[in-house]
Amino acid sequence: MSQVKTGKLHRAYLVAAGVILLMFPMCFILNAASIFYTPVTTELGISRTMFGIHISITEATMALMLPTINKLFKKYDTRITVTACMILEGLAYFLNSRATGIVMFYIDAFILGCCESLLIYLIIPVLMNNWFAKNTGLWIGICGAAQGVAGMLFNSVGAAVIASTGWRSCYLLWAAVCIVIGVPASLIFIRYSPESVGLKPVGYDPQNTSAGTEEKPKGIAMKDAVKMGAFWTVALCPLLMAFGCNVNMVFNDYYLGIGLTTVLAGTAASTVMLGNMIGKMIIGGIADRSLKLATICSGAGILAMLLFIMVAPHTIWVTWVAAALFGITYGACNTLGPILVKNVFGLKEFSAIWSQASRLQAISVTFATTLWALIVDNVGYSNALWISFGLFIIAVVLGLKSLSDAKKIQAMWTE
Repeated sequence: MSQVKTGKLHRAYLVAAGVILLMFPMCFILNAASIFYTPVTTELGISRTMFGIHISITEATMALMLPTINKLFKKYDTRITVTACMILEGLAYFLNSRATGIVMFYIDAFILGCCESLLIYLIIPVLMNNWFAKNTGLWIGICGAAQGVAGMLFNSVGAAVIASTGWRSCYLLWAAVCIVIGVPASLIFIRYSPESVGLKPVGYDPQNTSAGTEEKPKGIAMKDAVKMGAFWTVALCPLLMAFGCNVNMVFNDYYLGIGLTTVLAGTAASTVMLGNMIGKMIIGGIADRSLKLATICSGAGILAMLLFIMVAPHTIWVTWVAAALFGITYGACNTLGPILVKNVFGLKEFSAIWSQASRLQAISVTFATTLWALIVDNVGYSNALWISFGLFIIAVVLGLKSLSDAKKIQAMWTE
């Protein structure tokens, strides 16, 4: 197969640019969903709980559909699957703009869950692993950080649209972004692998086949991987991080309880998102050089919980330091996980193995918001934070354990 000529931009960077553009419409369902709660529930006369169920339906659908979507992603031209997702997502938001009751939101939530299972869990790690043989972690982090940037942008834009012309107009804007940005980005930039266009990945070294960068990547078959204890070690690491990070859902009341004003509480929440974005790039970049150090840094939330519990109530400015550290662990949830899966099980059936691991994570997130609310109601904020502290410690230990498991399993890799 041919290589890109010296001096020309490698197609991989265009693929990465396409993935970054796809993070704009992808951010709507989770990162920019909160702005609709008050206006929609007020106009339709429904409770916030009833409206919030549509998010749970989306998350449950993602967990249910991940293996199926992964098979479609591999079987058909990537441009077809991603473009179909963009069109369906745009249709769902258009229908939301016409909704007269909660049932339409529930139906659209299922459609969005099918689309987002590809866009949230699969497209970044699969395409970046396919296109970058070197600095893969960094590019996973960069693309993941784009989701946070898009969320911050569209939260502000969406709030302004709702204030001026209403929530229905905002859903129409979301639909337009899916079609105007998402569809062209998919058709023009996205390709599944460099081999499909006669190229090799960036950093390809024919002398180095240990990392699975050759034409026939090495690794473990999915049917064998899921039978190994190492699979659960790798899967539970990001799962516990993600579940622990969902304590963020009740942080606003915690901020107010330690004396922050509503405005300052908002800035603390924004600091978490900033740490999330920066954390993805930090963890990804470090992982390319030292997976052990990246795993340890992913546990920044451990220190954050200690600061939140023991220091922030007495020294308010520490709240923002803790929020930034917590954000790093938040960002590691979908960054460190696929990197560990690749390290242990290789690229042979990476997408299938990661879809199974991330499916477990998606299931846990589906129930996380409700469970954290119950935990806080029964044991209080301080004890809830201690629980999150413990989950982060276990997650880091499991991540480090996976590194030792990898040494034995890599000897079993086959083409």
